[in-house]
Amino acid sequence: MRGDTGIIDIDMRAYGFDFPFREGDSAVFSVKKKMTDKGYVLQKHADPNGMFVFFPEDTRLLEPGVYWYDIQVTFKEGQVLTVMGPAQYRLLADVTV
Repeated sequence: MRGDTGIIDIDMRAYGFDFPFREGDSAVFSVKKKMTDKGYVLQKHADPNGMFVFFPEDTRLLEPGVYWYDIQVTFKEGQVLTVMGPAQYRLLADVTV
């Protein structure tokens, strides 16, 4: 919902094993209006616990509609993995502002 507070927590699992977010790992949540756009309409970096914390000002000025996102993790050893997406991100209009 546009203008809402929220949290996305990275939960990585592969081959039946959990891969916890560790000190030295980093992650970015990137949103574009069209996948071919060069610029991002929103980009958030994970906190040290692997969580993306959203505040009202992050989306308050964005137009409601369909966007595209992915989440990319860079492990402290240098490996890069897109753990989610690309996928559609629907930003809904809010009634109460």
